[in-house]
Amino acid sequence: MIKRLLVGVLCMVVAIAGVGCAQASSIESEKKGDETVGNLTMLGRASVKIELENGKVIYIDPFAGSAEDYSEPADLVLVTHQHGDHNNVDLVTLNEGGQVIQCPTDVTAGDTLEAQGIEIMAVPAYNDNHAKEVCCGFVLKMDGLTFYHSGDTSKIEEMAELTDLNIDYALICMDDFYNMGPEEAMEVAEIIKPRVVVPIHTSPQGEFDQATVTRFNFEETVVLEPQMNVSLVKVN
Repeated sequence: MIKRLLVGVLCMVVAIAGVGCAQASSIESEKKGDETVGNLTMLGRASVKIELENGKVIYIDPFAGSAEDYSEPADLVLVTHQHGDHNNVDLVTLNEGGQVIQCPTDVTAGDTLEAQGIEIMAVPAYNDNHAKEVCCGFVLKMDGLTFYHSGDTSKIEEMAELTDLNIDYALICMDDFYNMGPEEAMEVAEIIKPRVVVPIHTSPQGEFDQATVTRFNFEETVVLEPQMNVSLVKVN
């Protein structure tokens, strides 16, 4: 809770100064001596953009945000399932050699592959609104970080298999309508034990719901509203 408030205060301070939130996170990481390896931008709902220090650009579940938010060509696009608020790949242009990997057409839960120098694991994600056979989450191993995007899901028994992966950043859905709510997402966080949680898909219909994330009280949490970003750091 303390770190969530600290990051929030830093973001507000630098926003007033006209500096991006990513720099607020960098200020905190520099104090620790950690290494910045990339940047995570929340586009809204479950849509995120990852920019790595090596120049690779990744979009996951493109949907929310404006065309400008997707103006930077991608090296990799990942889609957790084929609901319309997750799979608008037409928003994205690809760099030469760029790849689009979609569940379930290209991967299903249990598959492991490498693309753009990134190890990708498709992991189970399902509930009453999302069939197990056609949905997945993703675990990415890149530049010394392990990164988890839950996709649309509730707490499921297979999540216990994520505990030993030493996840650095976990993006966990919690809209409390189509998927689990924040209290159940707390249980997931306690199971998988990530270094940091970033809430996603926090509203049943909109791009972000502050009331939902307020109910999520995992200690190591970074709340990103749409267009906010945070540095991805590797602990040395």
